[in-house]
Order: sequence, then C-alpha cells, then structure tokens
Amino acid sequence: MIHNAAFAEAGLDWVYVALEVAMVDLPDALVGLRALRVGGVSVTMPHKEAVVDLVDSTTAEASTLKAVNCIVPDGNRLVGHNTDGAGFIEGLRSAGRRAADSAAGFCVVFGTGGAARSVAFALADAGADEVRLVSRDPARCDAVADSLGALIRSGSTDDVERADLVVNATPLGMEAHPGQPCPAGRLPEHAVAVDLVYHPIRTAWLEACAARGLPVINGIPMLVHQAAAAFELWTGCAPPLEAIEIAVRTHLEAAPGLSGGRR
Repeated sequence: MIHNAAFAEAGLDWVYVALEVAMVDLPDALVGLRALRVGGVSVTMPHKEAVVDLVDSTTAEASTLKAVNCIVPDGNRLVGHNTDGAGFIEGLRSAGRRAADSAAGFCVVFGTGGAARSVAFALADAGADEVRLVSRDPARCDAVADSLGALIRSGSTDDVERADLVVNATPLGMEAHPGQPCPAGRLPEHAVAVDLVYHPIRTAWLEACAARGLPVINGIPMLVHQAAAAFELWTGCAPPLEAIEIAVRTHLEAAPGLSGGRR
C-alpha cells in the first residue's frame, strides 16, 4: 500500500505486491527475482538475515548489521541494502531540531534485534557521542555491541538517567507485548523518547513520557523514511514523502487489529 501510493504519486507504472516465501524456498525465490527482472524488493522478517548470504553483494552497512531489508537489482546482480538506519535518522530530522540534535548526544537503545542494531549503528554514524544497548540478555547485548563499533557499548537501564535520546526498539508496547522498556520518570527533562512501535500509534510508554513534557516520536517517521529510501534506490526518483506518510497513517487508522507494529 505504501509503495503503490508512492508509485502513483510519482506517475510510475510500477506495482508493489506482497509475496509470502517459506524459508526453505528463499534461495529459489531470489533466482526467480533475477529471471523476472523485478525493479526492487523489500525483505521483511524472518528473512532479513538469511538474505545476506543469498544476494550477490551487500552495502557496508548491511554487511555490518548482517541484515538486508531492501534489494536493488544491478543488471543481473542483486545488491542488499539496509534502509532502516537511514530511515530512523531522517525520521528524527523530520521531527524537528531538538530530536535531530539529540542524536548527537548520549543515546540509549533498548533491544538487540535487527531494528535495534540498525538504529544504534546509524546513531554512531550520525555523530552520537556514545550509544548504549540495553537488553535482558547481557551476553547477547555484549556480543551485538562488540560487532557494531567502538562507539556502541553494552549498557543498563540506569543509563537512561543521563540520556539525550532513548529509543525503544523492542516489541514492548505492542498489544501482544504489554510493558515498557523503562520507567518514564527516569528519563532526564531534556531527553527525547522514541518508540519504534507504530501500532498503537502512541504506546503507554510514550504517553507516560509525553505526560512529563518530553518530546515523543513513534515508529511512523522511521517507517515512512525507510520506505522512501528504498523507493529512491529502486526508481532513482525523489520519494513523494507526503503521499507515503498519508498512505501509512490511512492504513494504520483503518487497521485497529493490526498484529504487527514494528518492522
């Protein structure tokens, strides 16, 4: 729905369709993509990591993250990209100067999954002073942090008390995963709170942060801007951001029982 709205707005005779592919069929699916000469591909969970070893090459970011969410054909070759991090940073910029400036400070990211890795890596690349990853699995957190670079370290919930930016990159807050990454009261008054969950549009954690007067951002800006980045990679055209955002919000408002809520 998002990309079809963008194609229509841009006047492109393209169509975006969802194809369900079993893990066992993934190698054959990529062979089929070459034969069909598709213009581009989105990759969603649970295939983001498996696709890394099946494309012909990956960008440096996708290689470091060990995750691909966007495939761009280059002749008969398939190149794996990851637009999640760029989408996150552009989402902060679209939210205003305070949100964008917060990315240059001390940042805390809850989670160690693909979204958390993308966000942490993007923050470090965008000039963060330091990024702390926080997880309920300290051993995994240490391993992920070590794989992403010197600016990214394993941390604890206590780190939010001096954070400029706090990001929830876990499923907490979705209907099937009630809970909050940390008490809103522990964030300093200058902090910006971001929740990558986009359904519900505002989680209980964001509501609690907003009640304290903190700037809050949900998962919609990242969703919009990672899609926009993919659109530009595929088409070579500037993405129609307004059309993409309208499509996202229309879809979310019309789907109260949406089971997903994070990419």
